[in-house]
Amino acid sequence: MSGISRVLLGDYRKGIVLCDKAHAELRETCTGVAWELDNAAFFAGFSLVGCGRIRELARRLPAQLDDARARGDLYGEIFLRMQCSCSSISRTETSPARERIS
Repeated sequence: MSGISRVLLGDYRKGIVLCDKAHAELRETCTGVAWELDNAAFFAGFSLVGCGRIRELARRLPAQLDDARARGDLYGEIFLRMQCSCSSISRTETSPARERIS
């Protein structure tokens, strides 16, 4: 929650650090925390966009999307697909963005 609160306050750089840390800790030490993992990844991605680090977001997304699909996590997959669209649009690839959200 500290990472998400930093993001909501517009402190994107700190938000990325805290959300990434939370994601790693949750993955290593917890079970049954799909929602928490999804939100840590999503808010880190949102922060990457806020910092203009679209390439880093694009690099992260495929593995995160594969993980969400493998877990049958529709909530996570939908949120990640929205970020995939943002990543594609930023590179002026509107066709892949439209395909990902439909």
